[in-house]
Amino acid sequence: MTIEVQWENEAHTVVLLQFKGSMTWREYDEGVDKTYALMRTVDHKVDVISYMHPTVRLPKGDAISHIKRAFTVRPPNMRKGLLIGSDLFGEAVVRALIKVKGIQETYIAVENVEAAHAMIAKLNQETEKS
Repeated sequence: MTIEVQWENEAHTVVLLQFKGSMTWREYDEGVDKTYALMRTVDHKVDVISYMHPTVRLPKGDAISHIKRAFTVRPPNMRKGLLIGSDLFGEAVVRALIKVKGIQETYIAVENVEAAHAMIAKLNQETEKS
């Protein structure tokens, strides 16, 4: 499993979390924790693009508890989490959890990285207007 966590821009307002290849739930949790640790190094709002590449399949086991954990332990400076799923099961789990009260305000399922960037640009425009 390869997990890549990096700032997407010099302003440190977007983190890209990428999952590539096969993974375990432990590796998934570690990727989430690395992302949140990076976010805690700044005191402004941060968007996260979480991208499970098409070759990634969720591991066997309790998907809901691990994904729900990622949603609930997020740092307070997370503005939006933009989620790009890997397989139909993963997308279904994410879409179901996004509907949970308190989570739906923060997370958005998007089709690809380009759609994530477009959503962030839209959010930035809305922020500038207010």
